[in-house]
Amino acid sequence: MSIFERPSYSNEAIAGLHDSFDAAVQTPFSVLDLDEQNEFLIESYNAMQRAVGVFALAVHGAMDQQVAKRHGEHSLSTHIAAGVHGSSKRIGAELAVARWLARFSELRTALADGTITVAHVNELRTLERKHPKASASMERAQGFFIDAAQTLQFPQWVDAVGYWFNALDPDGVLHDPTDPKYGAIVTKLPSGDVIVEMRLDPVTGEAWLVATEREEQKIFEAEADLDDADKLSPRQRTMTAIMRLVARGFQQKDGTFPEPMVQLVMSEKVAEDLLARAMGCIDPDTDGPMDFDPFSIPIDYDDLDRRCETLRGTPIHPMHALVPLLIAKMRRLVIDDYNQPTERVEDVPEFRFFTKKQRQVLLALARGKCSIPGCHNPYSWLQMDHVQPHNHHGQTVLHNGQPLCQPHNKAKGDRGVL
Repeated sequence: MSIFERPSYSNEAIAGLHDSFDAAVQTPFSVLDLDEQNEFLIESYNAMQRAVGVFALAVHGAMDQQVAKRHGEHSLSTHIAAGVHGSSKRIGAELAVARWLARFSELRTALADGTITVAHVNELRTLERKHPKASASMERAQGFFIDAAQTLQFPQWVDAVGYWFNALDPDGVLHDPTDPKYGAIVTKLPSGDVIVEMRLDPVTGEAWLVATEREEQKIFEAEADLDDADKLSPRQRTMTAIMRLVARGFQQKDGTFPEPMVQLVMSEKVAEDLLARAMGCIDPDTDGPMDFDPFSIPIDYDDLDRRCETLRGTPIHPMHALVPLLIAKMRRLVIDDYNQPTERVEDVPEFRFFTKKQRQVLLALARGKCSIPGCHNPYSWLQMDHVQPHNHHGQTVLHNGQPLCQPHNKAKGDRGVL
């Protein structure tokens, strides 16, 4: 049988369902008046949700009757895929909701009759997955979930479920603010991307939401006159709001910053190549092609003339440096083959502490790492150390400076060696 042919159904209910879909498909939407169009739209969505519920009922019955096994298939997803010429992997994902509902007969029926939606089911699945102790009580509370869904909009329904869950924990064991599950994890990927994962307790989370949402609203209002294509996406707007708050916290009382928040180390060759690509590879002075390789970019970890990284040594793709390159303050640093600066940097031999410029040069030379081989302590722990201690007549000059992490610097003391 061709997959485009309508199969004959002995099941009158399913045959009637397909007939109804056929009638809906043939309905000319444009000829409906506004109220009819709105009703068609809303009811189409309801029908889609109910179809998932009907599928859940069918899956429950198929699992109970071992339909896949009796047809010689090792799983229900492959059995269905064979019948609809679909992807067993995709169908397996769609089966997840139906399988979960196998334990909840009232929810299963409510989804099929349109009383609740898949969104309600997924919210409950997530709650159970994160708090397995809620499972038994969840089965007993099916009626509450359904009744609340009939009277509350979805956001309020989520809050009502939150109250229900909190009531299951009279001693506060599941909501201890000191629980290690609360906090943040920051992971730096080899590409230079940074992943931030956070789980906040309700009070801390509320503070986070108030601060970020207020900042997002300012950004949204500032974009009011822009074309949609030029506006930030919700995800970008949230990120921008967070970075504004971070920058504000980093700012000193006088409005200045103790040091730049972002410092990049880029060779002249990489900068020229980046600008050439950004300008369409045409030299503005000659209207001719600029010198660049279309098949590769000139970056290499071991080549001083092909460096593109942050001051702490994190490699970045040049494309991420394009905007900073156009607006940033530049500082020239020429390094020889021995990783030493060939141009004079202002030295202050008699001073006790290295200047900001000296510190930045030393960090660039050391690529943001502690000078002790094998040390992997964080960048934020680095301190500028005198190779020959200052109180042993060591001068505050570049060739007598090195970054050391705080533990190694403290261990060294004024002995001059570790």
